[in-house]
Amino acid sequence: MYRAVLLALFFLLAGCAADRDRAGNISAAERRILFVGNSYTSFHNLPEMVRALAAAMVPPVYIQADMITAGGASLADHRAAGTVSQALHRQSYDYMILQEQSCLGSTLHINGRRRIREPDRFFANVRHLDGQAQQAGTRTMLFLTWASEYTPANQATLTWAYMEIGRELGCRVIPVGIAWQRARNYLDQTGRHCPLYLPDGAHPAPAGTYLAACMVVTALTGRTPLGLPGALSVRQVDPEVSAFGLPGAGSEVPLQLGEPETAPIQRAVWETYQELAQTSGYATVKPVPPPAVPSLPNGIPWHGRELRGVWTGELLLFPGFDHTRLTLILFGDNDLTAVELQLAFDPPVQAGIRHRLNEIRRHGDELSFTDPAGPADTRIIYRGVFTGQTLRGTAEARKGDD
Repeated sequence: MYRAVLLALFFLLAGCAADRDRAGNISAAERRILFVGNSYTSFHNLPEMVRALAAAMVPPVYIQADMITAGGASLADHRAAGTVSQALHRQSYDYMILQEQSCLGSTLHINGRRRIREPDRFFANVRHLDGQAQQAGTRTMLFLTWASEYTPANQATLTWAYMEIGRELGCRVIPVGIAWQRARNYLDQTGRHCPLYLPDGAHPAPAGTYLAACMVVTALTGRTPLGLPGALSVRQVDPEVSAFGLPGAGSEVPLQLGEPETAPIQRAVWETYQELAQTSGYATVKPVPPPAVPSLPNGIPWHGRELRGVWTGELLLFPGFDHTRLTLILFGDNDLTAVELQLAFDPPVQAGIRHRLNEIRRHGDELSFTDPAGPADTRIIYRGVFTGQTLRGTAEARKGDD
């Protein structure tokens, strides 16, 4: 079920009028910002971290922020819920910062790796929400996210998609993902242990949120982040961080970065900003072809008696596991009548699966069956062919009515 959380942060109220320079950057006046996204925004309270860093600038920049987030939410979810439109009508904002779900709207895994879907729905939802913002007199900014730790090649696809729609609509892109990759390289060169990711390789660690906050502040102000403090007093607002062994909502964010950690991060942010400033804020990136979905090889005709018995192999479907051992026990004679499916996960953080399925479909040389009770509330569609000595197949996980 989609749940949206609206968190209001009110700090450092200023009575002076707002000033903006010719580049659209904000000066030392109060700004009100609406953040829209998911746990990439709410983990470690990104809006509050932005506020704290902006206030530490000389001269200070005063920010008030509201945050609409929900775990795993996409911009389509926010659009359907109507909470963004309500917020824009209820309160006047200078900027709305949109952060899309990390795979541009819905998670896609191919052979256990995150892949990026076609961006058409992402584009449509940005256009819609930006239209609502324009009607309310609010400028839209786009929070370019980072690729997961295990699929860095996805950054090119994310960057292209955000730059493409940003250029079309005239929305400034906050290039967090570009600075993220650069900062990882700089931190590796220094040999400092300063993880930007949490252990899942996707969500930000406190240092990752700090990088994002530096990038947001720099994009808003056009001023260097070099020298900003690395120790901030910020409260967690998302209870889900406790799943990673961190203190939950209401607790202090464990952020105490020293100069050896902040210097590479701030350098990466400032260099990224300066480079994009040379091209009006938009990177020129070639579109990346959509990921190829595995297909079945050619098979040969078969009889049930040839295939009945025990088959073992590896399933490359589920992310987060080094190996998933697949065992199929097939029953039948001329046709196959049932299959016992067994899955064993390594590492064994999830219990194994053992299901007997009494419906096997045959389409020419192809056999298929569906496990309606797969992991994470999915149904798994298995398809395979006989090559003479082996069974080769694909498995596709679907949710809901997909």
